[in-house]
Amino acid sequence: LLVDDDKLCEILVRTMLQGYARLDYATCAIDALKMLEDGDYELILLDINLRRGIDGTQLLTRIKQIPKCQDIPLIALTAYASQEEPFLANDLRDIVKKWSKKGSGE
Repeated sequence: LLVDDDKLCEILVRTMLQGYARLDYATCAIDALKMLEDGDYELILLDINLRRGIDGTQLLTRIKQIPKCQDIPLIALTAYASQEEPFLANDLRDIVKKWSKKGSGE
């Protein structure tokens, strides 16, 4: 599950993981919480700078209060990284593979 309020980020992450992992997308914390309650996810990619409503840090706290989500790995993403901290598609794929339950990124 990707939680990000920036459509460009969603397109970028979806492109990076295309053919590698299935990606659901929530644009806000409320939608993400509903999706997490209703579905089963192996990994959460979370924008820590959600701009409206519940921010990423608050959302993280709420996610960890959902019993079935307590053990889901959560990876923080942000567009506010410095130029020394960019990541490539292979970096994101490696992280997804490392932290997914199956180790396959699927």
